[in-house]
Amino acid sequence: MKITAGFSDNDFFEEISNSLSGIKIEQNHRSGVSLLNKIKIENYSIIILGDRLTDMTVYEFINNLMKEKPTPCLVIYKDGAEKVNIDYPNALDYGIVATLELTFKNGHIRFPNLIQVRLNVLSKLRVDRFTTQIEQLNRGKSRMGYHDPKLRDKIRKIRENTSLQNIKSNISSKSPTGTEGGSPKRIIVIGASTGGPKTLMYIISQFPASFPPVLVVQHMPKGFVKSFAERMNSNANMRVVLGKDGDLIRNGTVYIAPGGYHMEINGNSPLNARIHISDGAKVNFVKPAVDVTLYAAARIYNDQVISVILTGMGSDGRDGTRLVKKLGGRSIALNEEQSIIYGMNKAVIDAGLADEILGMDQIVTRLASWVVSN
Repeated sequence: MKITAGFSDNDFFEEISNSLSGIKIEQNHRSGVSLLNKIKIENYSIIILGDRLTDMTVYEFINNLMKEKPTPCLVIYKDGAEKVNIDYPNALDYGIVATLELTFKNGHIRFPNLIQVRLNVLSKLRVDRFTTQIEQLNRGKSRMGYHDPKLRDKIRKIRENTSLQNIKSNISSKSPTGTEGGSPKRIIVIGASTGGPKTLMYIISQFPASFPPVLVVQHMPKGFVKSFAERMNSNANMRVVLGKDGDLIRNGTVYIAPGGYHMEINGNSPLNARIHISDGAKVNFVKPAVDVTLYAAARIYNDQVISVILTGMGSDGRDGTRLVKKLGGRSIALNEEQSIIYGMNKAVIDAGLADEILGMDQIVTRLASWVVSN
């Protein structure tokens, strides 16, 4: 791997560089302009970035980089940072950008091997797989591509096919699990990491307004999540909100786990279930963790939990899905073909825990059919 870096904080850069074993970072450029000029004449495998540069935000740098010479980027920031200076979650939309939050103990990085793991994953990405996606963003188009009439028509048809009314008439005469805003009988938990924002936006945009509650755990820095939830809400039929402690869980609502906190559930039954935001230890090296949310959902909803594990590195979501299955719930894993990183979903599949292995469109249809099947 040939790596260069952009950190305005030289001390932070030195901490990162010294923690790597067998991986050499060629140089640190505090200036974004300097780094861009260097990239034009050199071929780098990966660019490591701090949460700011001296002359531009990291998002501005990434935006310029993707127009000049698209290259995988790893943005590293310190635990406790209130806002990563990338300004907007579009940075993650490019698909070849990943983030990593580091914790420190006694002045040293805890779990420095995580940096190398992320670098190894990024080094295996083929930029050509993301050409269309990058070009659309460079042209300033909606990441969802709603400007494309064909895609707009496709999404309209999927929404019609997955509406609870149509599925109800096609499958059975049973009533759906509840109407918009009412008390839920079941709950859907969706987990994702690298590549998740794009996939989540696409899937959730197609859910009808009367769907059961959806809890979303996306591994994402604190500075991204609010904007991500707002953007998802603007494209969805359901109401999409950032999960807040004490929120009563209701049908027709998608709850996004806030960055840097676990999202759990308090209550004795689905009728009085409320969102509980906790600041516990990281699980699977992440916070929020999908497993934590799945454990909590299974405790309250028992066999009425549907686990959906999408793209991402690691195995977060596997153990939670195992509990869901043990209690009689159901599970879906995104297929390898549509995964940016075939990791979290692969862990579920390899453990034999996936009832279905599906593409994005099929996930929506299957969820809708399960919603009215009981």
